[in-house]
Parts: sequence; structure tokens; C-alpha cells
Amino acid sequence: MKSTQNLILVFGFTFALFACEQNNPLGELGDLNGVNVANVYMEPLAPQIQAGLSRELEVQYWSLDDDFSYTGLWDSVAVSAIYKVTIDAVEFSASSSETEKDWTEFRAYPFNFSNWNPNNKAYTQMISYTIDLAYDKLTRDKSDISIDQFLANTPENFSEEMYAAFAGDLSKSTLNSLLVNNGAMSQVEFDSQYGANGNLTATGTSAVIAGMKQLGDEIVIGDGYQLESEYRVFLGFRAINGSGVYNDFRRSFLVF
Repeated sequence: MKSTQNLILVFGFTFALFACEQNNPLGELGDLNGVNVANVYMEPLAPQIQAGLSRELEVQYWSLDDDFSYTGLWDSVAVSAIYKVTIDAVEFSASSSETEKDWTEFRAYPFNFSNWNPNNKAYTQMISYTIDLAYDKLTRDKSDISIDQFLANTPENFSEEMYAAFAGDLSKSTLNSLLVNNGAMSQVEFDSQYGANGNLTATGTSAVIAGMKQLGDEIVIGDGYQLESEYRVFLGFRAINGSGVYNDFRRSFLVF
């Protein structure tokens, strides 16, 4: 149901770490801006996880001072809105992203000396995380939202970029139907925008873009619009040692 993305940079410390996005390498090694912080590692996640499912993860952490005042799982969520317009099988898309949920404690895991694993030379904690059904990928079209609702939050310069893309990608017959049939150009005026090779001239491209701008988004787009909302969940396990400064290890995944 969704596109695949990212993961994972290889990085090493005492027990063969695979680093993830957004981590501070110095922090992973227990030195953050000159402060001796805890070392933290979280096992990898699948790049995509279905909404409503739960995942069990192993976390390992240790510190030179062996003094922990806090250990816990935090999460953050970002949402990407993907705006798609299709005219005669030619698609234009643009996207925007924003924070849906800032970093928030999901659950604290009280430190326990009995979690020490001599094989890993680290404390081992099993954690559980359930993906909220509200983060399921959502696709809406003309049956769900109006054209005004679709256009309400489109990214900056959406219209200009769409017109330029369609001017270059739509066929002559499609542009003819769009511009001439809707009164933005006469047939003679439209035909004059093309050179002897059958392609739009430079001035013709500008004229076609101006014609679409004259018609406006609602007419150009018609009912060929679709809005997708896609969520990315970030997990971070935090540990605070005697320094009083936390270090964390982060993983992320897309929800489908």
C-alpha cells in the first residue's frame, strides 16, 4: 500500500551496532559534546509496518558509570501529504511534510540491575510498541473531498509547477481540448503556439502556461485529483546516566 524507504547505516561500537537515521555518532559512542552519556542501541525495524500491529524490540544500553536515572521509549510522528493531479494519464505530484506528533514519552522502563546481559556486556530491555490505527495510510479523491478542500493546503508554488509540467508533458490534442474548449484561446491562437516540428515553441509554452493560469486550478484539474496522507513513526529509546544528560537511539518506519 505504500512506497518503500530507507534504512540503515552500519556503525560500530562494543556490540556491533547498526546505526539508524538521525542519530548522533558521538552520542552513540557515549560522548555527547564532551559529556560522558550512556550508550544505547535498538534492533532494526522493518521499513514498513501495518497500522494496528505491535512490535517487540530488544534494546541494549550501558554506561561507564553504571548509573541510570531514567530509561524509556519515546515516539514522534511525521505526516506527508502527497497531492496528485492526473490529466489523460499524465500525472503531476507534489508533497509536503509536517510534524503530527512531537517527541513524547511512550513508556518508561524502570532500570533494573537484573537486566544485565554478560554476553552483550550491556543491559537488555524488551520493549513493545503498537502502531496507532490513526496512522494508517489514507487516500482521498473526488468521492471524499472537494476540489476546494484538495487545494486548501497544497505546497507553495503548486499551481505554477503543475502548469509548467503539464505544458511540457500533455499532448497537443489534450492541451487543445483544455485551452480552446474552455475559451482560454481561439483555435488559430492555439495552433500558432506550435513550430513547424509540431512542438510548442518557447513563447508557445509561456502562452500555454498563461492560458492554464487564466482558466484556474479548478478547471485545469477537473476531477482528476487525489490526496494521500502517509505517516512515518520515529522511535527513540532514551537512557540518562549519572551525567544527567540523555542519549537515545532512533529507528523509523512508514505505516501502511
